[in-house]
Amino acid sequence: MSFDVLTLQGRVTSAESGIAGGAEAHSQLATRVTDAEGAITSQSQSIVSLSARLETAEGGTAGNAEAVQSLDTRVSGTEDAVNSQAQAITTIATTVGENTASVEEVAQSVDGVMAEKTLKVVSGNRVAGMVVRSELDEDDAPIARIAFQADMFAIVSPDGSNETVPFTVYTEARTINGRVYPAGVYMDNAYLGAASIGRAEIANVIKSDDYAQDANGIPIAGIKINFDTGQIKAAGLITSRPMILAQGSFSVSGDVHGGSRWAFVNTGIRVGKSDVWQASNVALVAAAAITSGATAPGGLDPNNTFWTLNASIQPGARWNGFGGANPDPAASWRKDPAVLVNPYWATGNDQRVFLAIDLEAIGGVYFSNPKIEWTVFQVT
Repeated sequence: MSFDVLTLQGRVTSAESGIAGGAEAHSQLATRVTDAEGAITSQSQSIVSLSARLETAEGGTAGNAEAVQSLDTRVSGTEDAVNSQAQAITTIATTVGENTASVEEVAQSVDGVMAEKTLKVVSGNRVAGMVVRSELDEDDAPIARIAFQADMFAIVSPDGSNETVPFTVYTEARTINGRVYPAGVYMDNAYLGAASIGRAEIANVIKSDDYAQDANGIPIAGIKINFDTGQIKAAGLITSRPMILAQGSFSVSGDVHGGSRWAFVNTGIRVGKSDVWQASNVALVAAAAITSGATAPGGLDPNNTFWTLNASIQPGARWNGFGGANPDPAASWRKDPAVLVNPYWATGNDQRVFLAIDLEAIGGVYFSNPKIEWTVFQVT
């Protein structure tokens, strides 16, 4: 074992102000080799410490600055294993009054399988830091990690200016002009080749790169969604979605002529008594058709025979049977169909959406035992 220690000190006191200044420098070099029960350890260490301070006339510390550097290497071996470790620690700190700020940097390497460097910056008990680590995982596969500790993280341009920041990461929510911005990644400009987004909140406008509109605000290319006004503008707009809410059919016995009407056709769409089915939020449209063949005395006139079914929603239609123990209606088309529908907007399920279907026909046409099919579309 060997030691080499060097210490330098200096001190000066002002007779007028009573303020004293002191400075110290310590340097220590040490080497050690030990052998204990077959385990040999070799270690070397270098520590350099610098400090400077000012003291008030009352003996208090007005200001202090310290810098410490420590280098340490160690190799140990037994008959079964050899371990090696190297570590470098650099710490600088300043104190004025009750305020202290420090920077600590640690680099270490262990057994040739792990290397790590940490940076810790502290001021006002607020820590900013970074860890860079490369090691073997539990399956002996190499893995590298980088972790940051900060309130805000950003990448600036290579020239050192902060005029262009590709993205900023905020680890805590912020309130700006009364609006709360949650923690997350913020980008002023982003270009995504492909994206999968689970949920998005867009404050202003989203549009395609080719969007254009004329002087009257009519879109002539692309698409634009304005979240402030709720407007969607698209050139050549085609909107497609499953719009069928319910569909069914019923049969009528006997001959059916123009002017026949079937009211309170039960669609099986379950709603509450307070629901309005043709409002601005939910609009329903019905369509119906006779799928049976048509007949006319003396045959069908190909030029003057027409027929159609007019189907409409009966808004606000009510019946008392669904909520109680009343028997089913006599007419088959007024009974609950086999499939019942529970729309998301319904406030209850004790009532049904009903249709009124009218047969309009000219040219003497009629239908024998016809089958009538109907469909209800939800268009908004």
